[in-house]
This record gives sequence, structure tokens and C-alpha cells, in this order.
Amino acid sequence: IENFVIDQIRCVGQDPGVVRDTLAQSRVQTQTTVERLKKEKNALERAILGHYERLNQAIANGATESSFADIQDQIREKEQRVSEIVDEMTAVSSLFIDGSDVRDALGRFQEVWAALSPAERAKAMHQIVDSIQYDGHSKELSISYHPIGIRTFSQEQQSKDGASTC
Repeated sequence: IENFVIDQIRCVGQDPGVVRDTLAQSRVQTQTTVERLKKEKNALERAILGHYERLNQAIANGATESSFADIQDQIREKEQRVSEIVDEMTAVSSLFIDGSDVRDALGRFQEVWAALSPAERAKAMHQIVDSIQYDGHSKELSISYHPIGIRTFSQEQQSKDGASTC
């Protein structure tokens, strides 16, 4: 099965339809992640505004600094998470892959595969292959891929290639 999967991965990079579908799936995954992060960020920002309102009310009512320290801690925690979300959104947005990423990573897969240790092969498989399913009735094997894993694999191999030529 391993050789079959490797051959399929290599050939996939040469199939324009598969490249197009992989790109579309990657965009959907990225957009879904970004939308989820935006919703979380918006909810946190609303909560922060509510905390500031409570803080202002506490100050207006003559509360001492120690009595509103809890509110300040909650604001700080939520602001920290907003900052983390912004970083995540930036990182996720940079993961958009293009056709050349897919073709390059998958087209040279067999060559790269031969140079990998067993542990590196397992890692590469987990990065690129989402699932492998075999239909015993029709005797068909189907493979679905992690589109973002393709870019990660390609970047790692380019980094290794660059490091080994220096």
C-alpha cells in the first residue's frame, strides 16, 4: 500500500483537477479558521468593552483600586487572547497555498521520500495524507489530503535543500 500511496501522491501533483480541488479545499479550511478566530476576537472585544464599563462604574462609585483589580485582570487576560488571535489569523492567512506549492511538493515526493528516515516518512505522511480508505467491494483505494500539510512539507524540504547546499 505504501508504494501505491507514494505513486498516487507523486501523480496528484501533475493532475490539474486535483491541484485545483486541493487549492479550493485549502482556501475553505483557511477561511473557516479565520472566520472562527474573527468571531472569537469580536466576542472578546465586546467582553473587554463590558469590563471597561464596569471598571468606569466602579471608579465613579468611589471603589478603591483593590476592589477593581479583578476587572483589570479579566481585561488583561482578554486583551492577551485578542493579541494571540491576531497572531494566529496572520499565521493562518500566510498558509494559503498555490498551484506551484502543490505541484512542487507532490511532484518531487518520490525523490524526497527515498531520502527520508522512517520517522520522517511517518511525519510526512501525517502532514500530507488526511485519510486512506479502501472499499473492499469495489476494490478502490481513495486518498484525501491535508492541503496545508502540502505547503508545510514543501517548505520543510526547501529548507533542508537550502541547508544542505550551504
